Amino acid sequence: MDAPVPFGWEGWRLQLASLKQVRSLSLAGGPGHTVQGCERPRLLLGGPIPGVTTPYNSPVHAEAPQLSLPDAADSVISWHVDIRPAAGGPALVSREFDQPGAADIWAGVPRPILGAFDITVRGPLGRGTRRTVFIAEGISVRYEPAVRALRVGGLEPGQADIHVPVGAAASPARLSFGVTDRARMAELRAGPESEPVVITPPHVDLLCAGVGTSTWTAAPIHAATEAIADLGRLLVRVPGAVVSTDLEVWAGRQRIQTIPPSGGQAAGLTGYDLPRASETVAHHGRAELFLPWGQTVMPVGFVRPRRLTAGAAVVAGRLEFQDCVPAEGLTAAVYLTRAPWRPPVVLPVPREGTAELPVAVREAGPLRVLLRVDDPWIVSEWPAWPGRSSYACDAPGVPVGADPDEDALIRFLAGEDDLPVSPGRVDRLWRLVQLATDLIGAGAPANLRERCAAVLRERPGPAVAALLETGSDTAACAVGLISTGLATARPEPDGEASIAEQLWGTLPAAAAILCSSVLAQAADSGGALAADIVEAAQAQCGPSLSAVLSGAGDPCAQVGQFGPDAERMALLSADQIEAVWQAAVVVPQALLDADTRAIAARQMFDARRTTELSRAAREAGLIVRAAERLVAASPYPCAAAPIAARRHPGGKGGWLALPAMSIAMAVVARIAARGHEASRSFERSWREHWTGLARQAPDLASIDLVLAEAHIASAERARPAGEQA
Repeated sequence: MDAPVPFGWEGWRLQLASLKQVRSLSLAGGPGHTVQGCERPRLLLGGPIPGVTTPYNSPVHAEAPQLSLPDAADSVISWHVDIRPAAGGPALVSREFDQPGAADIWAGVPRPILGAFDITVRGPLGRGTRRTVFIAEGISVRYEPAVRALRVGGLEPGQADIHVPVGAAASPARLSFGVTDRARMAELRAGPESEPVVITPPHVDLLCAGVGTSTWTAAPIHAATEAIADLGRLLVRVPGAVVSTDLEVWAGRQRIQTIPPSGGQAAGLTGYDLPRASETVAHHGRAELFLPWGQTVMPVGFVRPRRLTAGAAVVAGRLEFQDCVPAEGLTAAVYLTRAPWRPPVVLPVPREGTAELPVAVREAGPLRVLLRVDDPWIVSEWPAWPGRSSYACDAPGVPVGADPDEDALIRFLAGEDDLPVSPGRVDRLWRLVQLATDLIGAGAPANLRERCAAVLRERPGPAVAALLETGSDTAACAVGLISTGLATARPEPDGEASIAEQLWGTLPAAAAILCSSVLAQAADSGGALAADIVEAAQAQCGPSLSAVLSGAGDPCAQVGQFGPDAERMALLSADQIEAVWQAAVVVPQALLDADTRAIAARQMFDARRTTELSRAAREAGLIVRAAERLVAASPYPCAAAPIAARRHPGGKGGWLALPAMSIAMAVVARIAARGHEASRSFERSWREHWTGLARQAPDLASIDLVLAEAHIASAERARPAGEQA
């Protein structure tokens, strides 16, 4: 049988050959190697199911292996066969065989067979064998397409249909794969047995050692224009097929060269010598590499300059780039630091590296410029604000405001006026809070974040609702609510259910704060408005929210705790952690479901060594203990229960206390929202640490704000009529 060759042996074939009746082996003219004369028993394994593995990356076989016993002419040999589950348990098979040839070792075992099994064969003088095999008898998988091609953003969408024999089941029986999905989990069942498997449809793989990797990847390679002469060969692996077409080199919409296959070819493996395109790519400054695939082309590589320019400056109304790379499709996006809520002005950059600025931007104050090679093959939007790869350009003046409200904010950023007390567009203040560090560096007031936060706190209802208009994600929402102090707000309901319902669907942490008063109302006293809002909350959060609000307690209270299991995981490698995670088959559903919380805790676990979480971890134990005492002495002592559920069973601090710190700060903040001054002071003291935690673990921070509000709302519901904190 043929087998895939290891890295570095491209062009060779790896074959498994029988040594039966062979006495010695040697290369021509080389020394001989004696072959052991005593033949051992062999398991006759069929090929594994293509694209199906266990979560630990073991192959899955659709046929139970048979045993081949060796023949002994001079005597009868007795072989003892033992088969038992790999996870432990009583033996399924334990008996003797003495006839040579194929032996059916599975007689009497319930069919179809499912699971991992240790198969041990013992004979005389240690002539036995032992092997662990995963069997899913009778299972087959059909893939559409048969091989997924590469796309710019991942892999071609596909589908896998799992076919099972009578007595077995698969859940789900049909899997759909999006562009970013390389593999998905499924569950196989046969009788009382249930096993997770990983389905990875056959797909195109690439390998190019010159880009700094030595493993196959299912994505187009990215290389530097300056390094293309040193890239070496690009290897393309296509399961069950042979690629014989030329590699096409494009620059934008123009094909500029073709490269034929070269080197030794093997089944399913083709190589292309990339340095052959070095002169062409150097002339154009960029390149896209494609392979013909059916009626279209498949992207296999993108070549871009390492640095597009040494800097940018505004000179006489023109944007000039220093040492600009003359790449085709070079484009600049110009952002206004005095009006950061506006979309960028996009300008083409000619080969000489100078672009004419529009009149409205020539005297609009300091600019941030982001440069990139525009690619007709990739549909991508410019970011709302550039990152560290952008260039700062000094320029005089301030932008002209489109209305008095915008003009006032622009002049505040320029230091020419005060911050409006009641701005008409609250979402712009959120923008200033999020970009405060960059804007202060460009000359905005040093206390920009604090002043904007103060204005937002003055109008908490409109401020929280305005998060919908900012386009913020869960992470930005959690960080914004905590850093501005709005996590301690309790706005009055405005009578509009539509905004609250939209918030529950997109930013549930903000929705929990906006709907705090409604959640605390009893089911029979809230009216139609409250009923609609609570229904939207339950649809997003799942049955756990209903359980907490009803006073029945949180059925998943301990999910997210860093206990002994987390300590053991911290000792594993990244690959081992991923294997354990895959084996757990965690599927996120509603916000407060156990699996969703587990995924949020995994996000925190993975980030535990970051600077911000390390800083928070140093104080986490202290914060948790102090918060528990504070909550116990507050009007809502029952709200300490979720904190206790998250604590490490042994009371350990450090990073093991981070999940408990997250829920503790959320509970204290929501008690502070009820006017409890001690809680308000505590939250202010530790707000910076809480903000850092939310930056690194935004999902858990958001979940905990919802949980904390639900626990305290439940306590308020249970109070006698008229009794308040």
